[in-house]
Amino acid sequence: MKKKSVLKKVTALSMALCLMVPTTAWAGEWKKHPEYDMLWIYLKDDGTYAVDCWETIEGKSYHFDSMGILETDCVTADGFYVDENGVWDGSAQMSEAEMDEYYKQIHKDALIAGYELGYDVNELIVEAKEYFGEEQGQEIMDYIQSNYEHDIYGLNS
Repeated sequence: MKKKSVLKKVTALSMALCLMVPTTAWAGEWKKHPEYDMLWIYLKDDGTYAVDCWETIEGKSYHFDSMGILETDCVTADGFYVDENGVWDGSAQMSEAEMDEYYKQIHKDALIAGYELGYDVNELIVEAKEYFGEEQGQEIMDYIQSNYEHDIYGLNS
């Protein structure tokens, strides 16, 4: 009988000691990118980084690209819009046609920006034709040259 009582005390003491021993508990953590201060990465609960995936963090859905960087104010590769904080806005997934139009507009905006910044027009025309095709690329560059000012900041004067 005394043996059982001692065994119970030893077991209780052992359990109490186990609860007092510190253990490592991972909790997800936002971190600034080590090289680019304006970019964010996320260390998951298991100690790995979120890479090329969706993560639900505190009830909000975020997407991380193939380098583990939080995507912001864009459409993700799988067709969902995330806001300036990287939070999925709950909208439906874009169709392939919608995504195609979205990326075409981004490319047009980049051509306009390059033109306004004074990039070489011939290089921009080549780029436009490679992306949009010979005829449509030329039409887009003709439109840009007719409606926008080249080298608006005088960077290449």
